[in-house]
Amino acid sequence: MISSLYVGASGMVAENQRLAVISNNLANVNTNGFKRDEVTFNNYLYHRGLGPFFEGYPVDSGDFKKLWFDPQNSVVMAYKTYTSFLPGKVEETGIATNVAIDGDGFFVVSYNGSNYYTRDGSFTLYPDGTLRNSVGARLLGRRSPGAPLEEVRVDPNSTVLITSDGWVESNGARLFKIEINTFPGNPNNYLQKKGANLFELKDPNMGGIEQQNPVLLVGYVERSNADVVLEMIKLIDCFRHYEACQRVVTATFEDVTSKTVNDVGRIG
Repeated sequence: MISSLYVGASGMVAENQRLAVISNNLANVNTNGFKRDEVTFNNYLYHRGLGPFFEGYPVDSGDFKKLWFDPQNSVVMAYKTYTSFLPGKVEETGIATNVAIDGDGFFVVSYNGSNYYTRDGSFTLYPDGTLRNSVGARLLGRRSPGAPLEEVRVDPNSTVLITSDGWVESNGARLFKIEINTFPGNPNNYLQKKGANLFELKDPNMGGIEQQNPVLLVGYVERSNADVVLEMIKLIDCFRHYEACQRVVTATFEDVTSKTVNDVGRIG
């Protein structure tokens, strides 16, 4: 009986975590280059309330494979949150310094003194000659192949544009090749969200691979890959699951209270 209380309560906690992710996705449906998050869940079987059943989990005695696990005493737990790196829709802006990456890859930018990765290509020219996106992250590039990575900086009074092959031009002269990095396989293995629509390396010792021949859509920006309709459907589903788990908890508590009162009455 008490086990159903844990099942319902764990479901409420899990759906609350899912709600936080969905809410963040909805809050960023209009954020350039935003990548939505998803939550995965695992079902754990408990023995004596010790902990989740998986190989290598410490138990107080005996071989964990020989311990008895009650399938009714199972709980759901949020396993991990991962990012969907599917591309968002591109939108034309007509601004010569706005660019969207056609295919895989990330712009390398500087923000508060550190380098990060982003898909937000809404760069504009600042009075100091730097190109910054909507959060103020500065675009990085190289003056020539193999040259050190540095901030893209041009004459703010010149005519500045970005070419489809990734060069920043000032009055027709090519000054910087935009740094665009890719990651083999699933980027979730290498990147994690930092905030401000930026990604950082999980392992600082591992960097991205410089993309030699990028294809950029000039005068466009990539929009968020979070879809408001799909997120609202998930939100409704989340609320329904939460309410179902809440009813289980309420019913269990009332049942336990009723039995306790009746049993105490018999003993008296």
